[in-house]
Order: sequence, then structure tokens, then C-alpha cells
Amino acid sequence: MRARTVFLLTLLLGTALAVFTPASALNPGPLVAGHATLAADCLGCHVPFQGTPAARCTACHAPDSIGRTREVRPAGWEPRPGLVGLHRSPGAADCLACHTDHAGADPAHATRPFAHDGLAAADRERCGSCHEASR
Repeated sequence: MRARTVFLLTLLLGTALAVFTPASALNPGPLVAGHATLAADCLGCHVPFQGTPAARCTACHAPDSIGRTREVRPAGWEPRPGLVGLHRSPGAADCLACHTDHAGADPAHATRPFAHDGLAAADRERCGSCHEASR
């Protein structure tokens, strides 16, 4: 009986936290500086019980401008035109495969380690289209 009471109290407390303070109960950390204005609008990016669909990302970030322009420019940021074609490839349809916005205020930590196997076969053969731009 005691274990059941503890379980019910824990469930009640967890539910109360999620209902009355959803940000503190569900938020995986602060947003990157470029998305700081969205901090109070979780549903601006997330769909309940479905995550973050790529359509929410591309509503603000046009794939053909990624790598060329940026609203918030951290110190040392330079345009990287090689990223433009990368974001048009079929493997780029899942933005969250490479990007996360809850890594903190440093944009350098908003990108997961890059996996080349997510690229289309033709793009994997053109290393210079991305890598020469950063040399």
C-alpha cells in the first residue's frame, strides 16, 4: 500500500509541474541566441507529441539562404556558400538530425556532429563543394 501511495503522489506532483510550469518541467535547456525570441513560445517550433517538423524550421529558414545569410551573426561568423546545396539534398529533410536549439546560448553547440552518410550519394562524392569553402 505504501508503494502505491508514493507512486500516486509522484504522479500527481509530476502532472502538476507539467500543467502549471511546463517550461521548467519539459524544457531541455536554454535556446541558442538566434532563437532567444522564441523562448516563451514552445509551440512556435514544437508540435505536441510529434516533436519539431522540418516545415516549422523552413517557415523561417529558407533552405536556399542557409550558409549565405544569418539574422544573428556571432563573432567570427562568415558565409559558407557550400552549405546551400547541402540543405537542398534529400537527406536534409530532417533538420533535427544535425541541429538542436536547446544546446545553450553558444551557436557552435547548436549543431550535432555531422554524419556524411546522411548526404545523397552524389553529394558525398563532391567533398570540395563544402570543404574548400572553409579552407
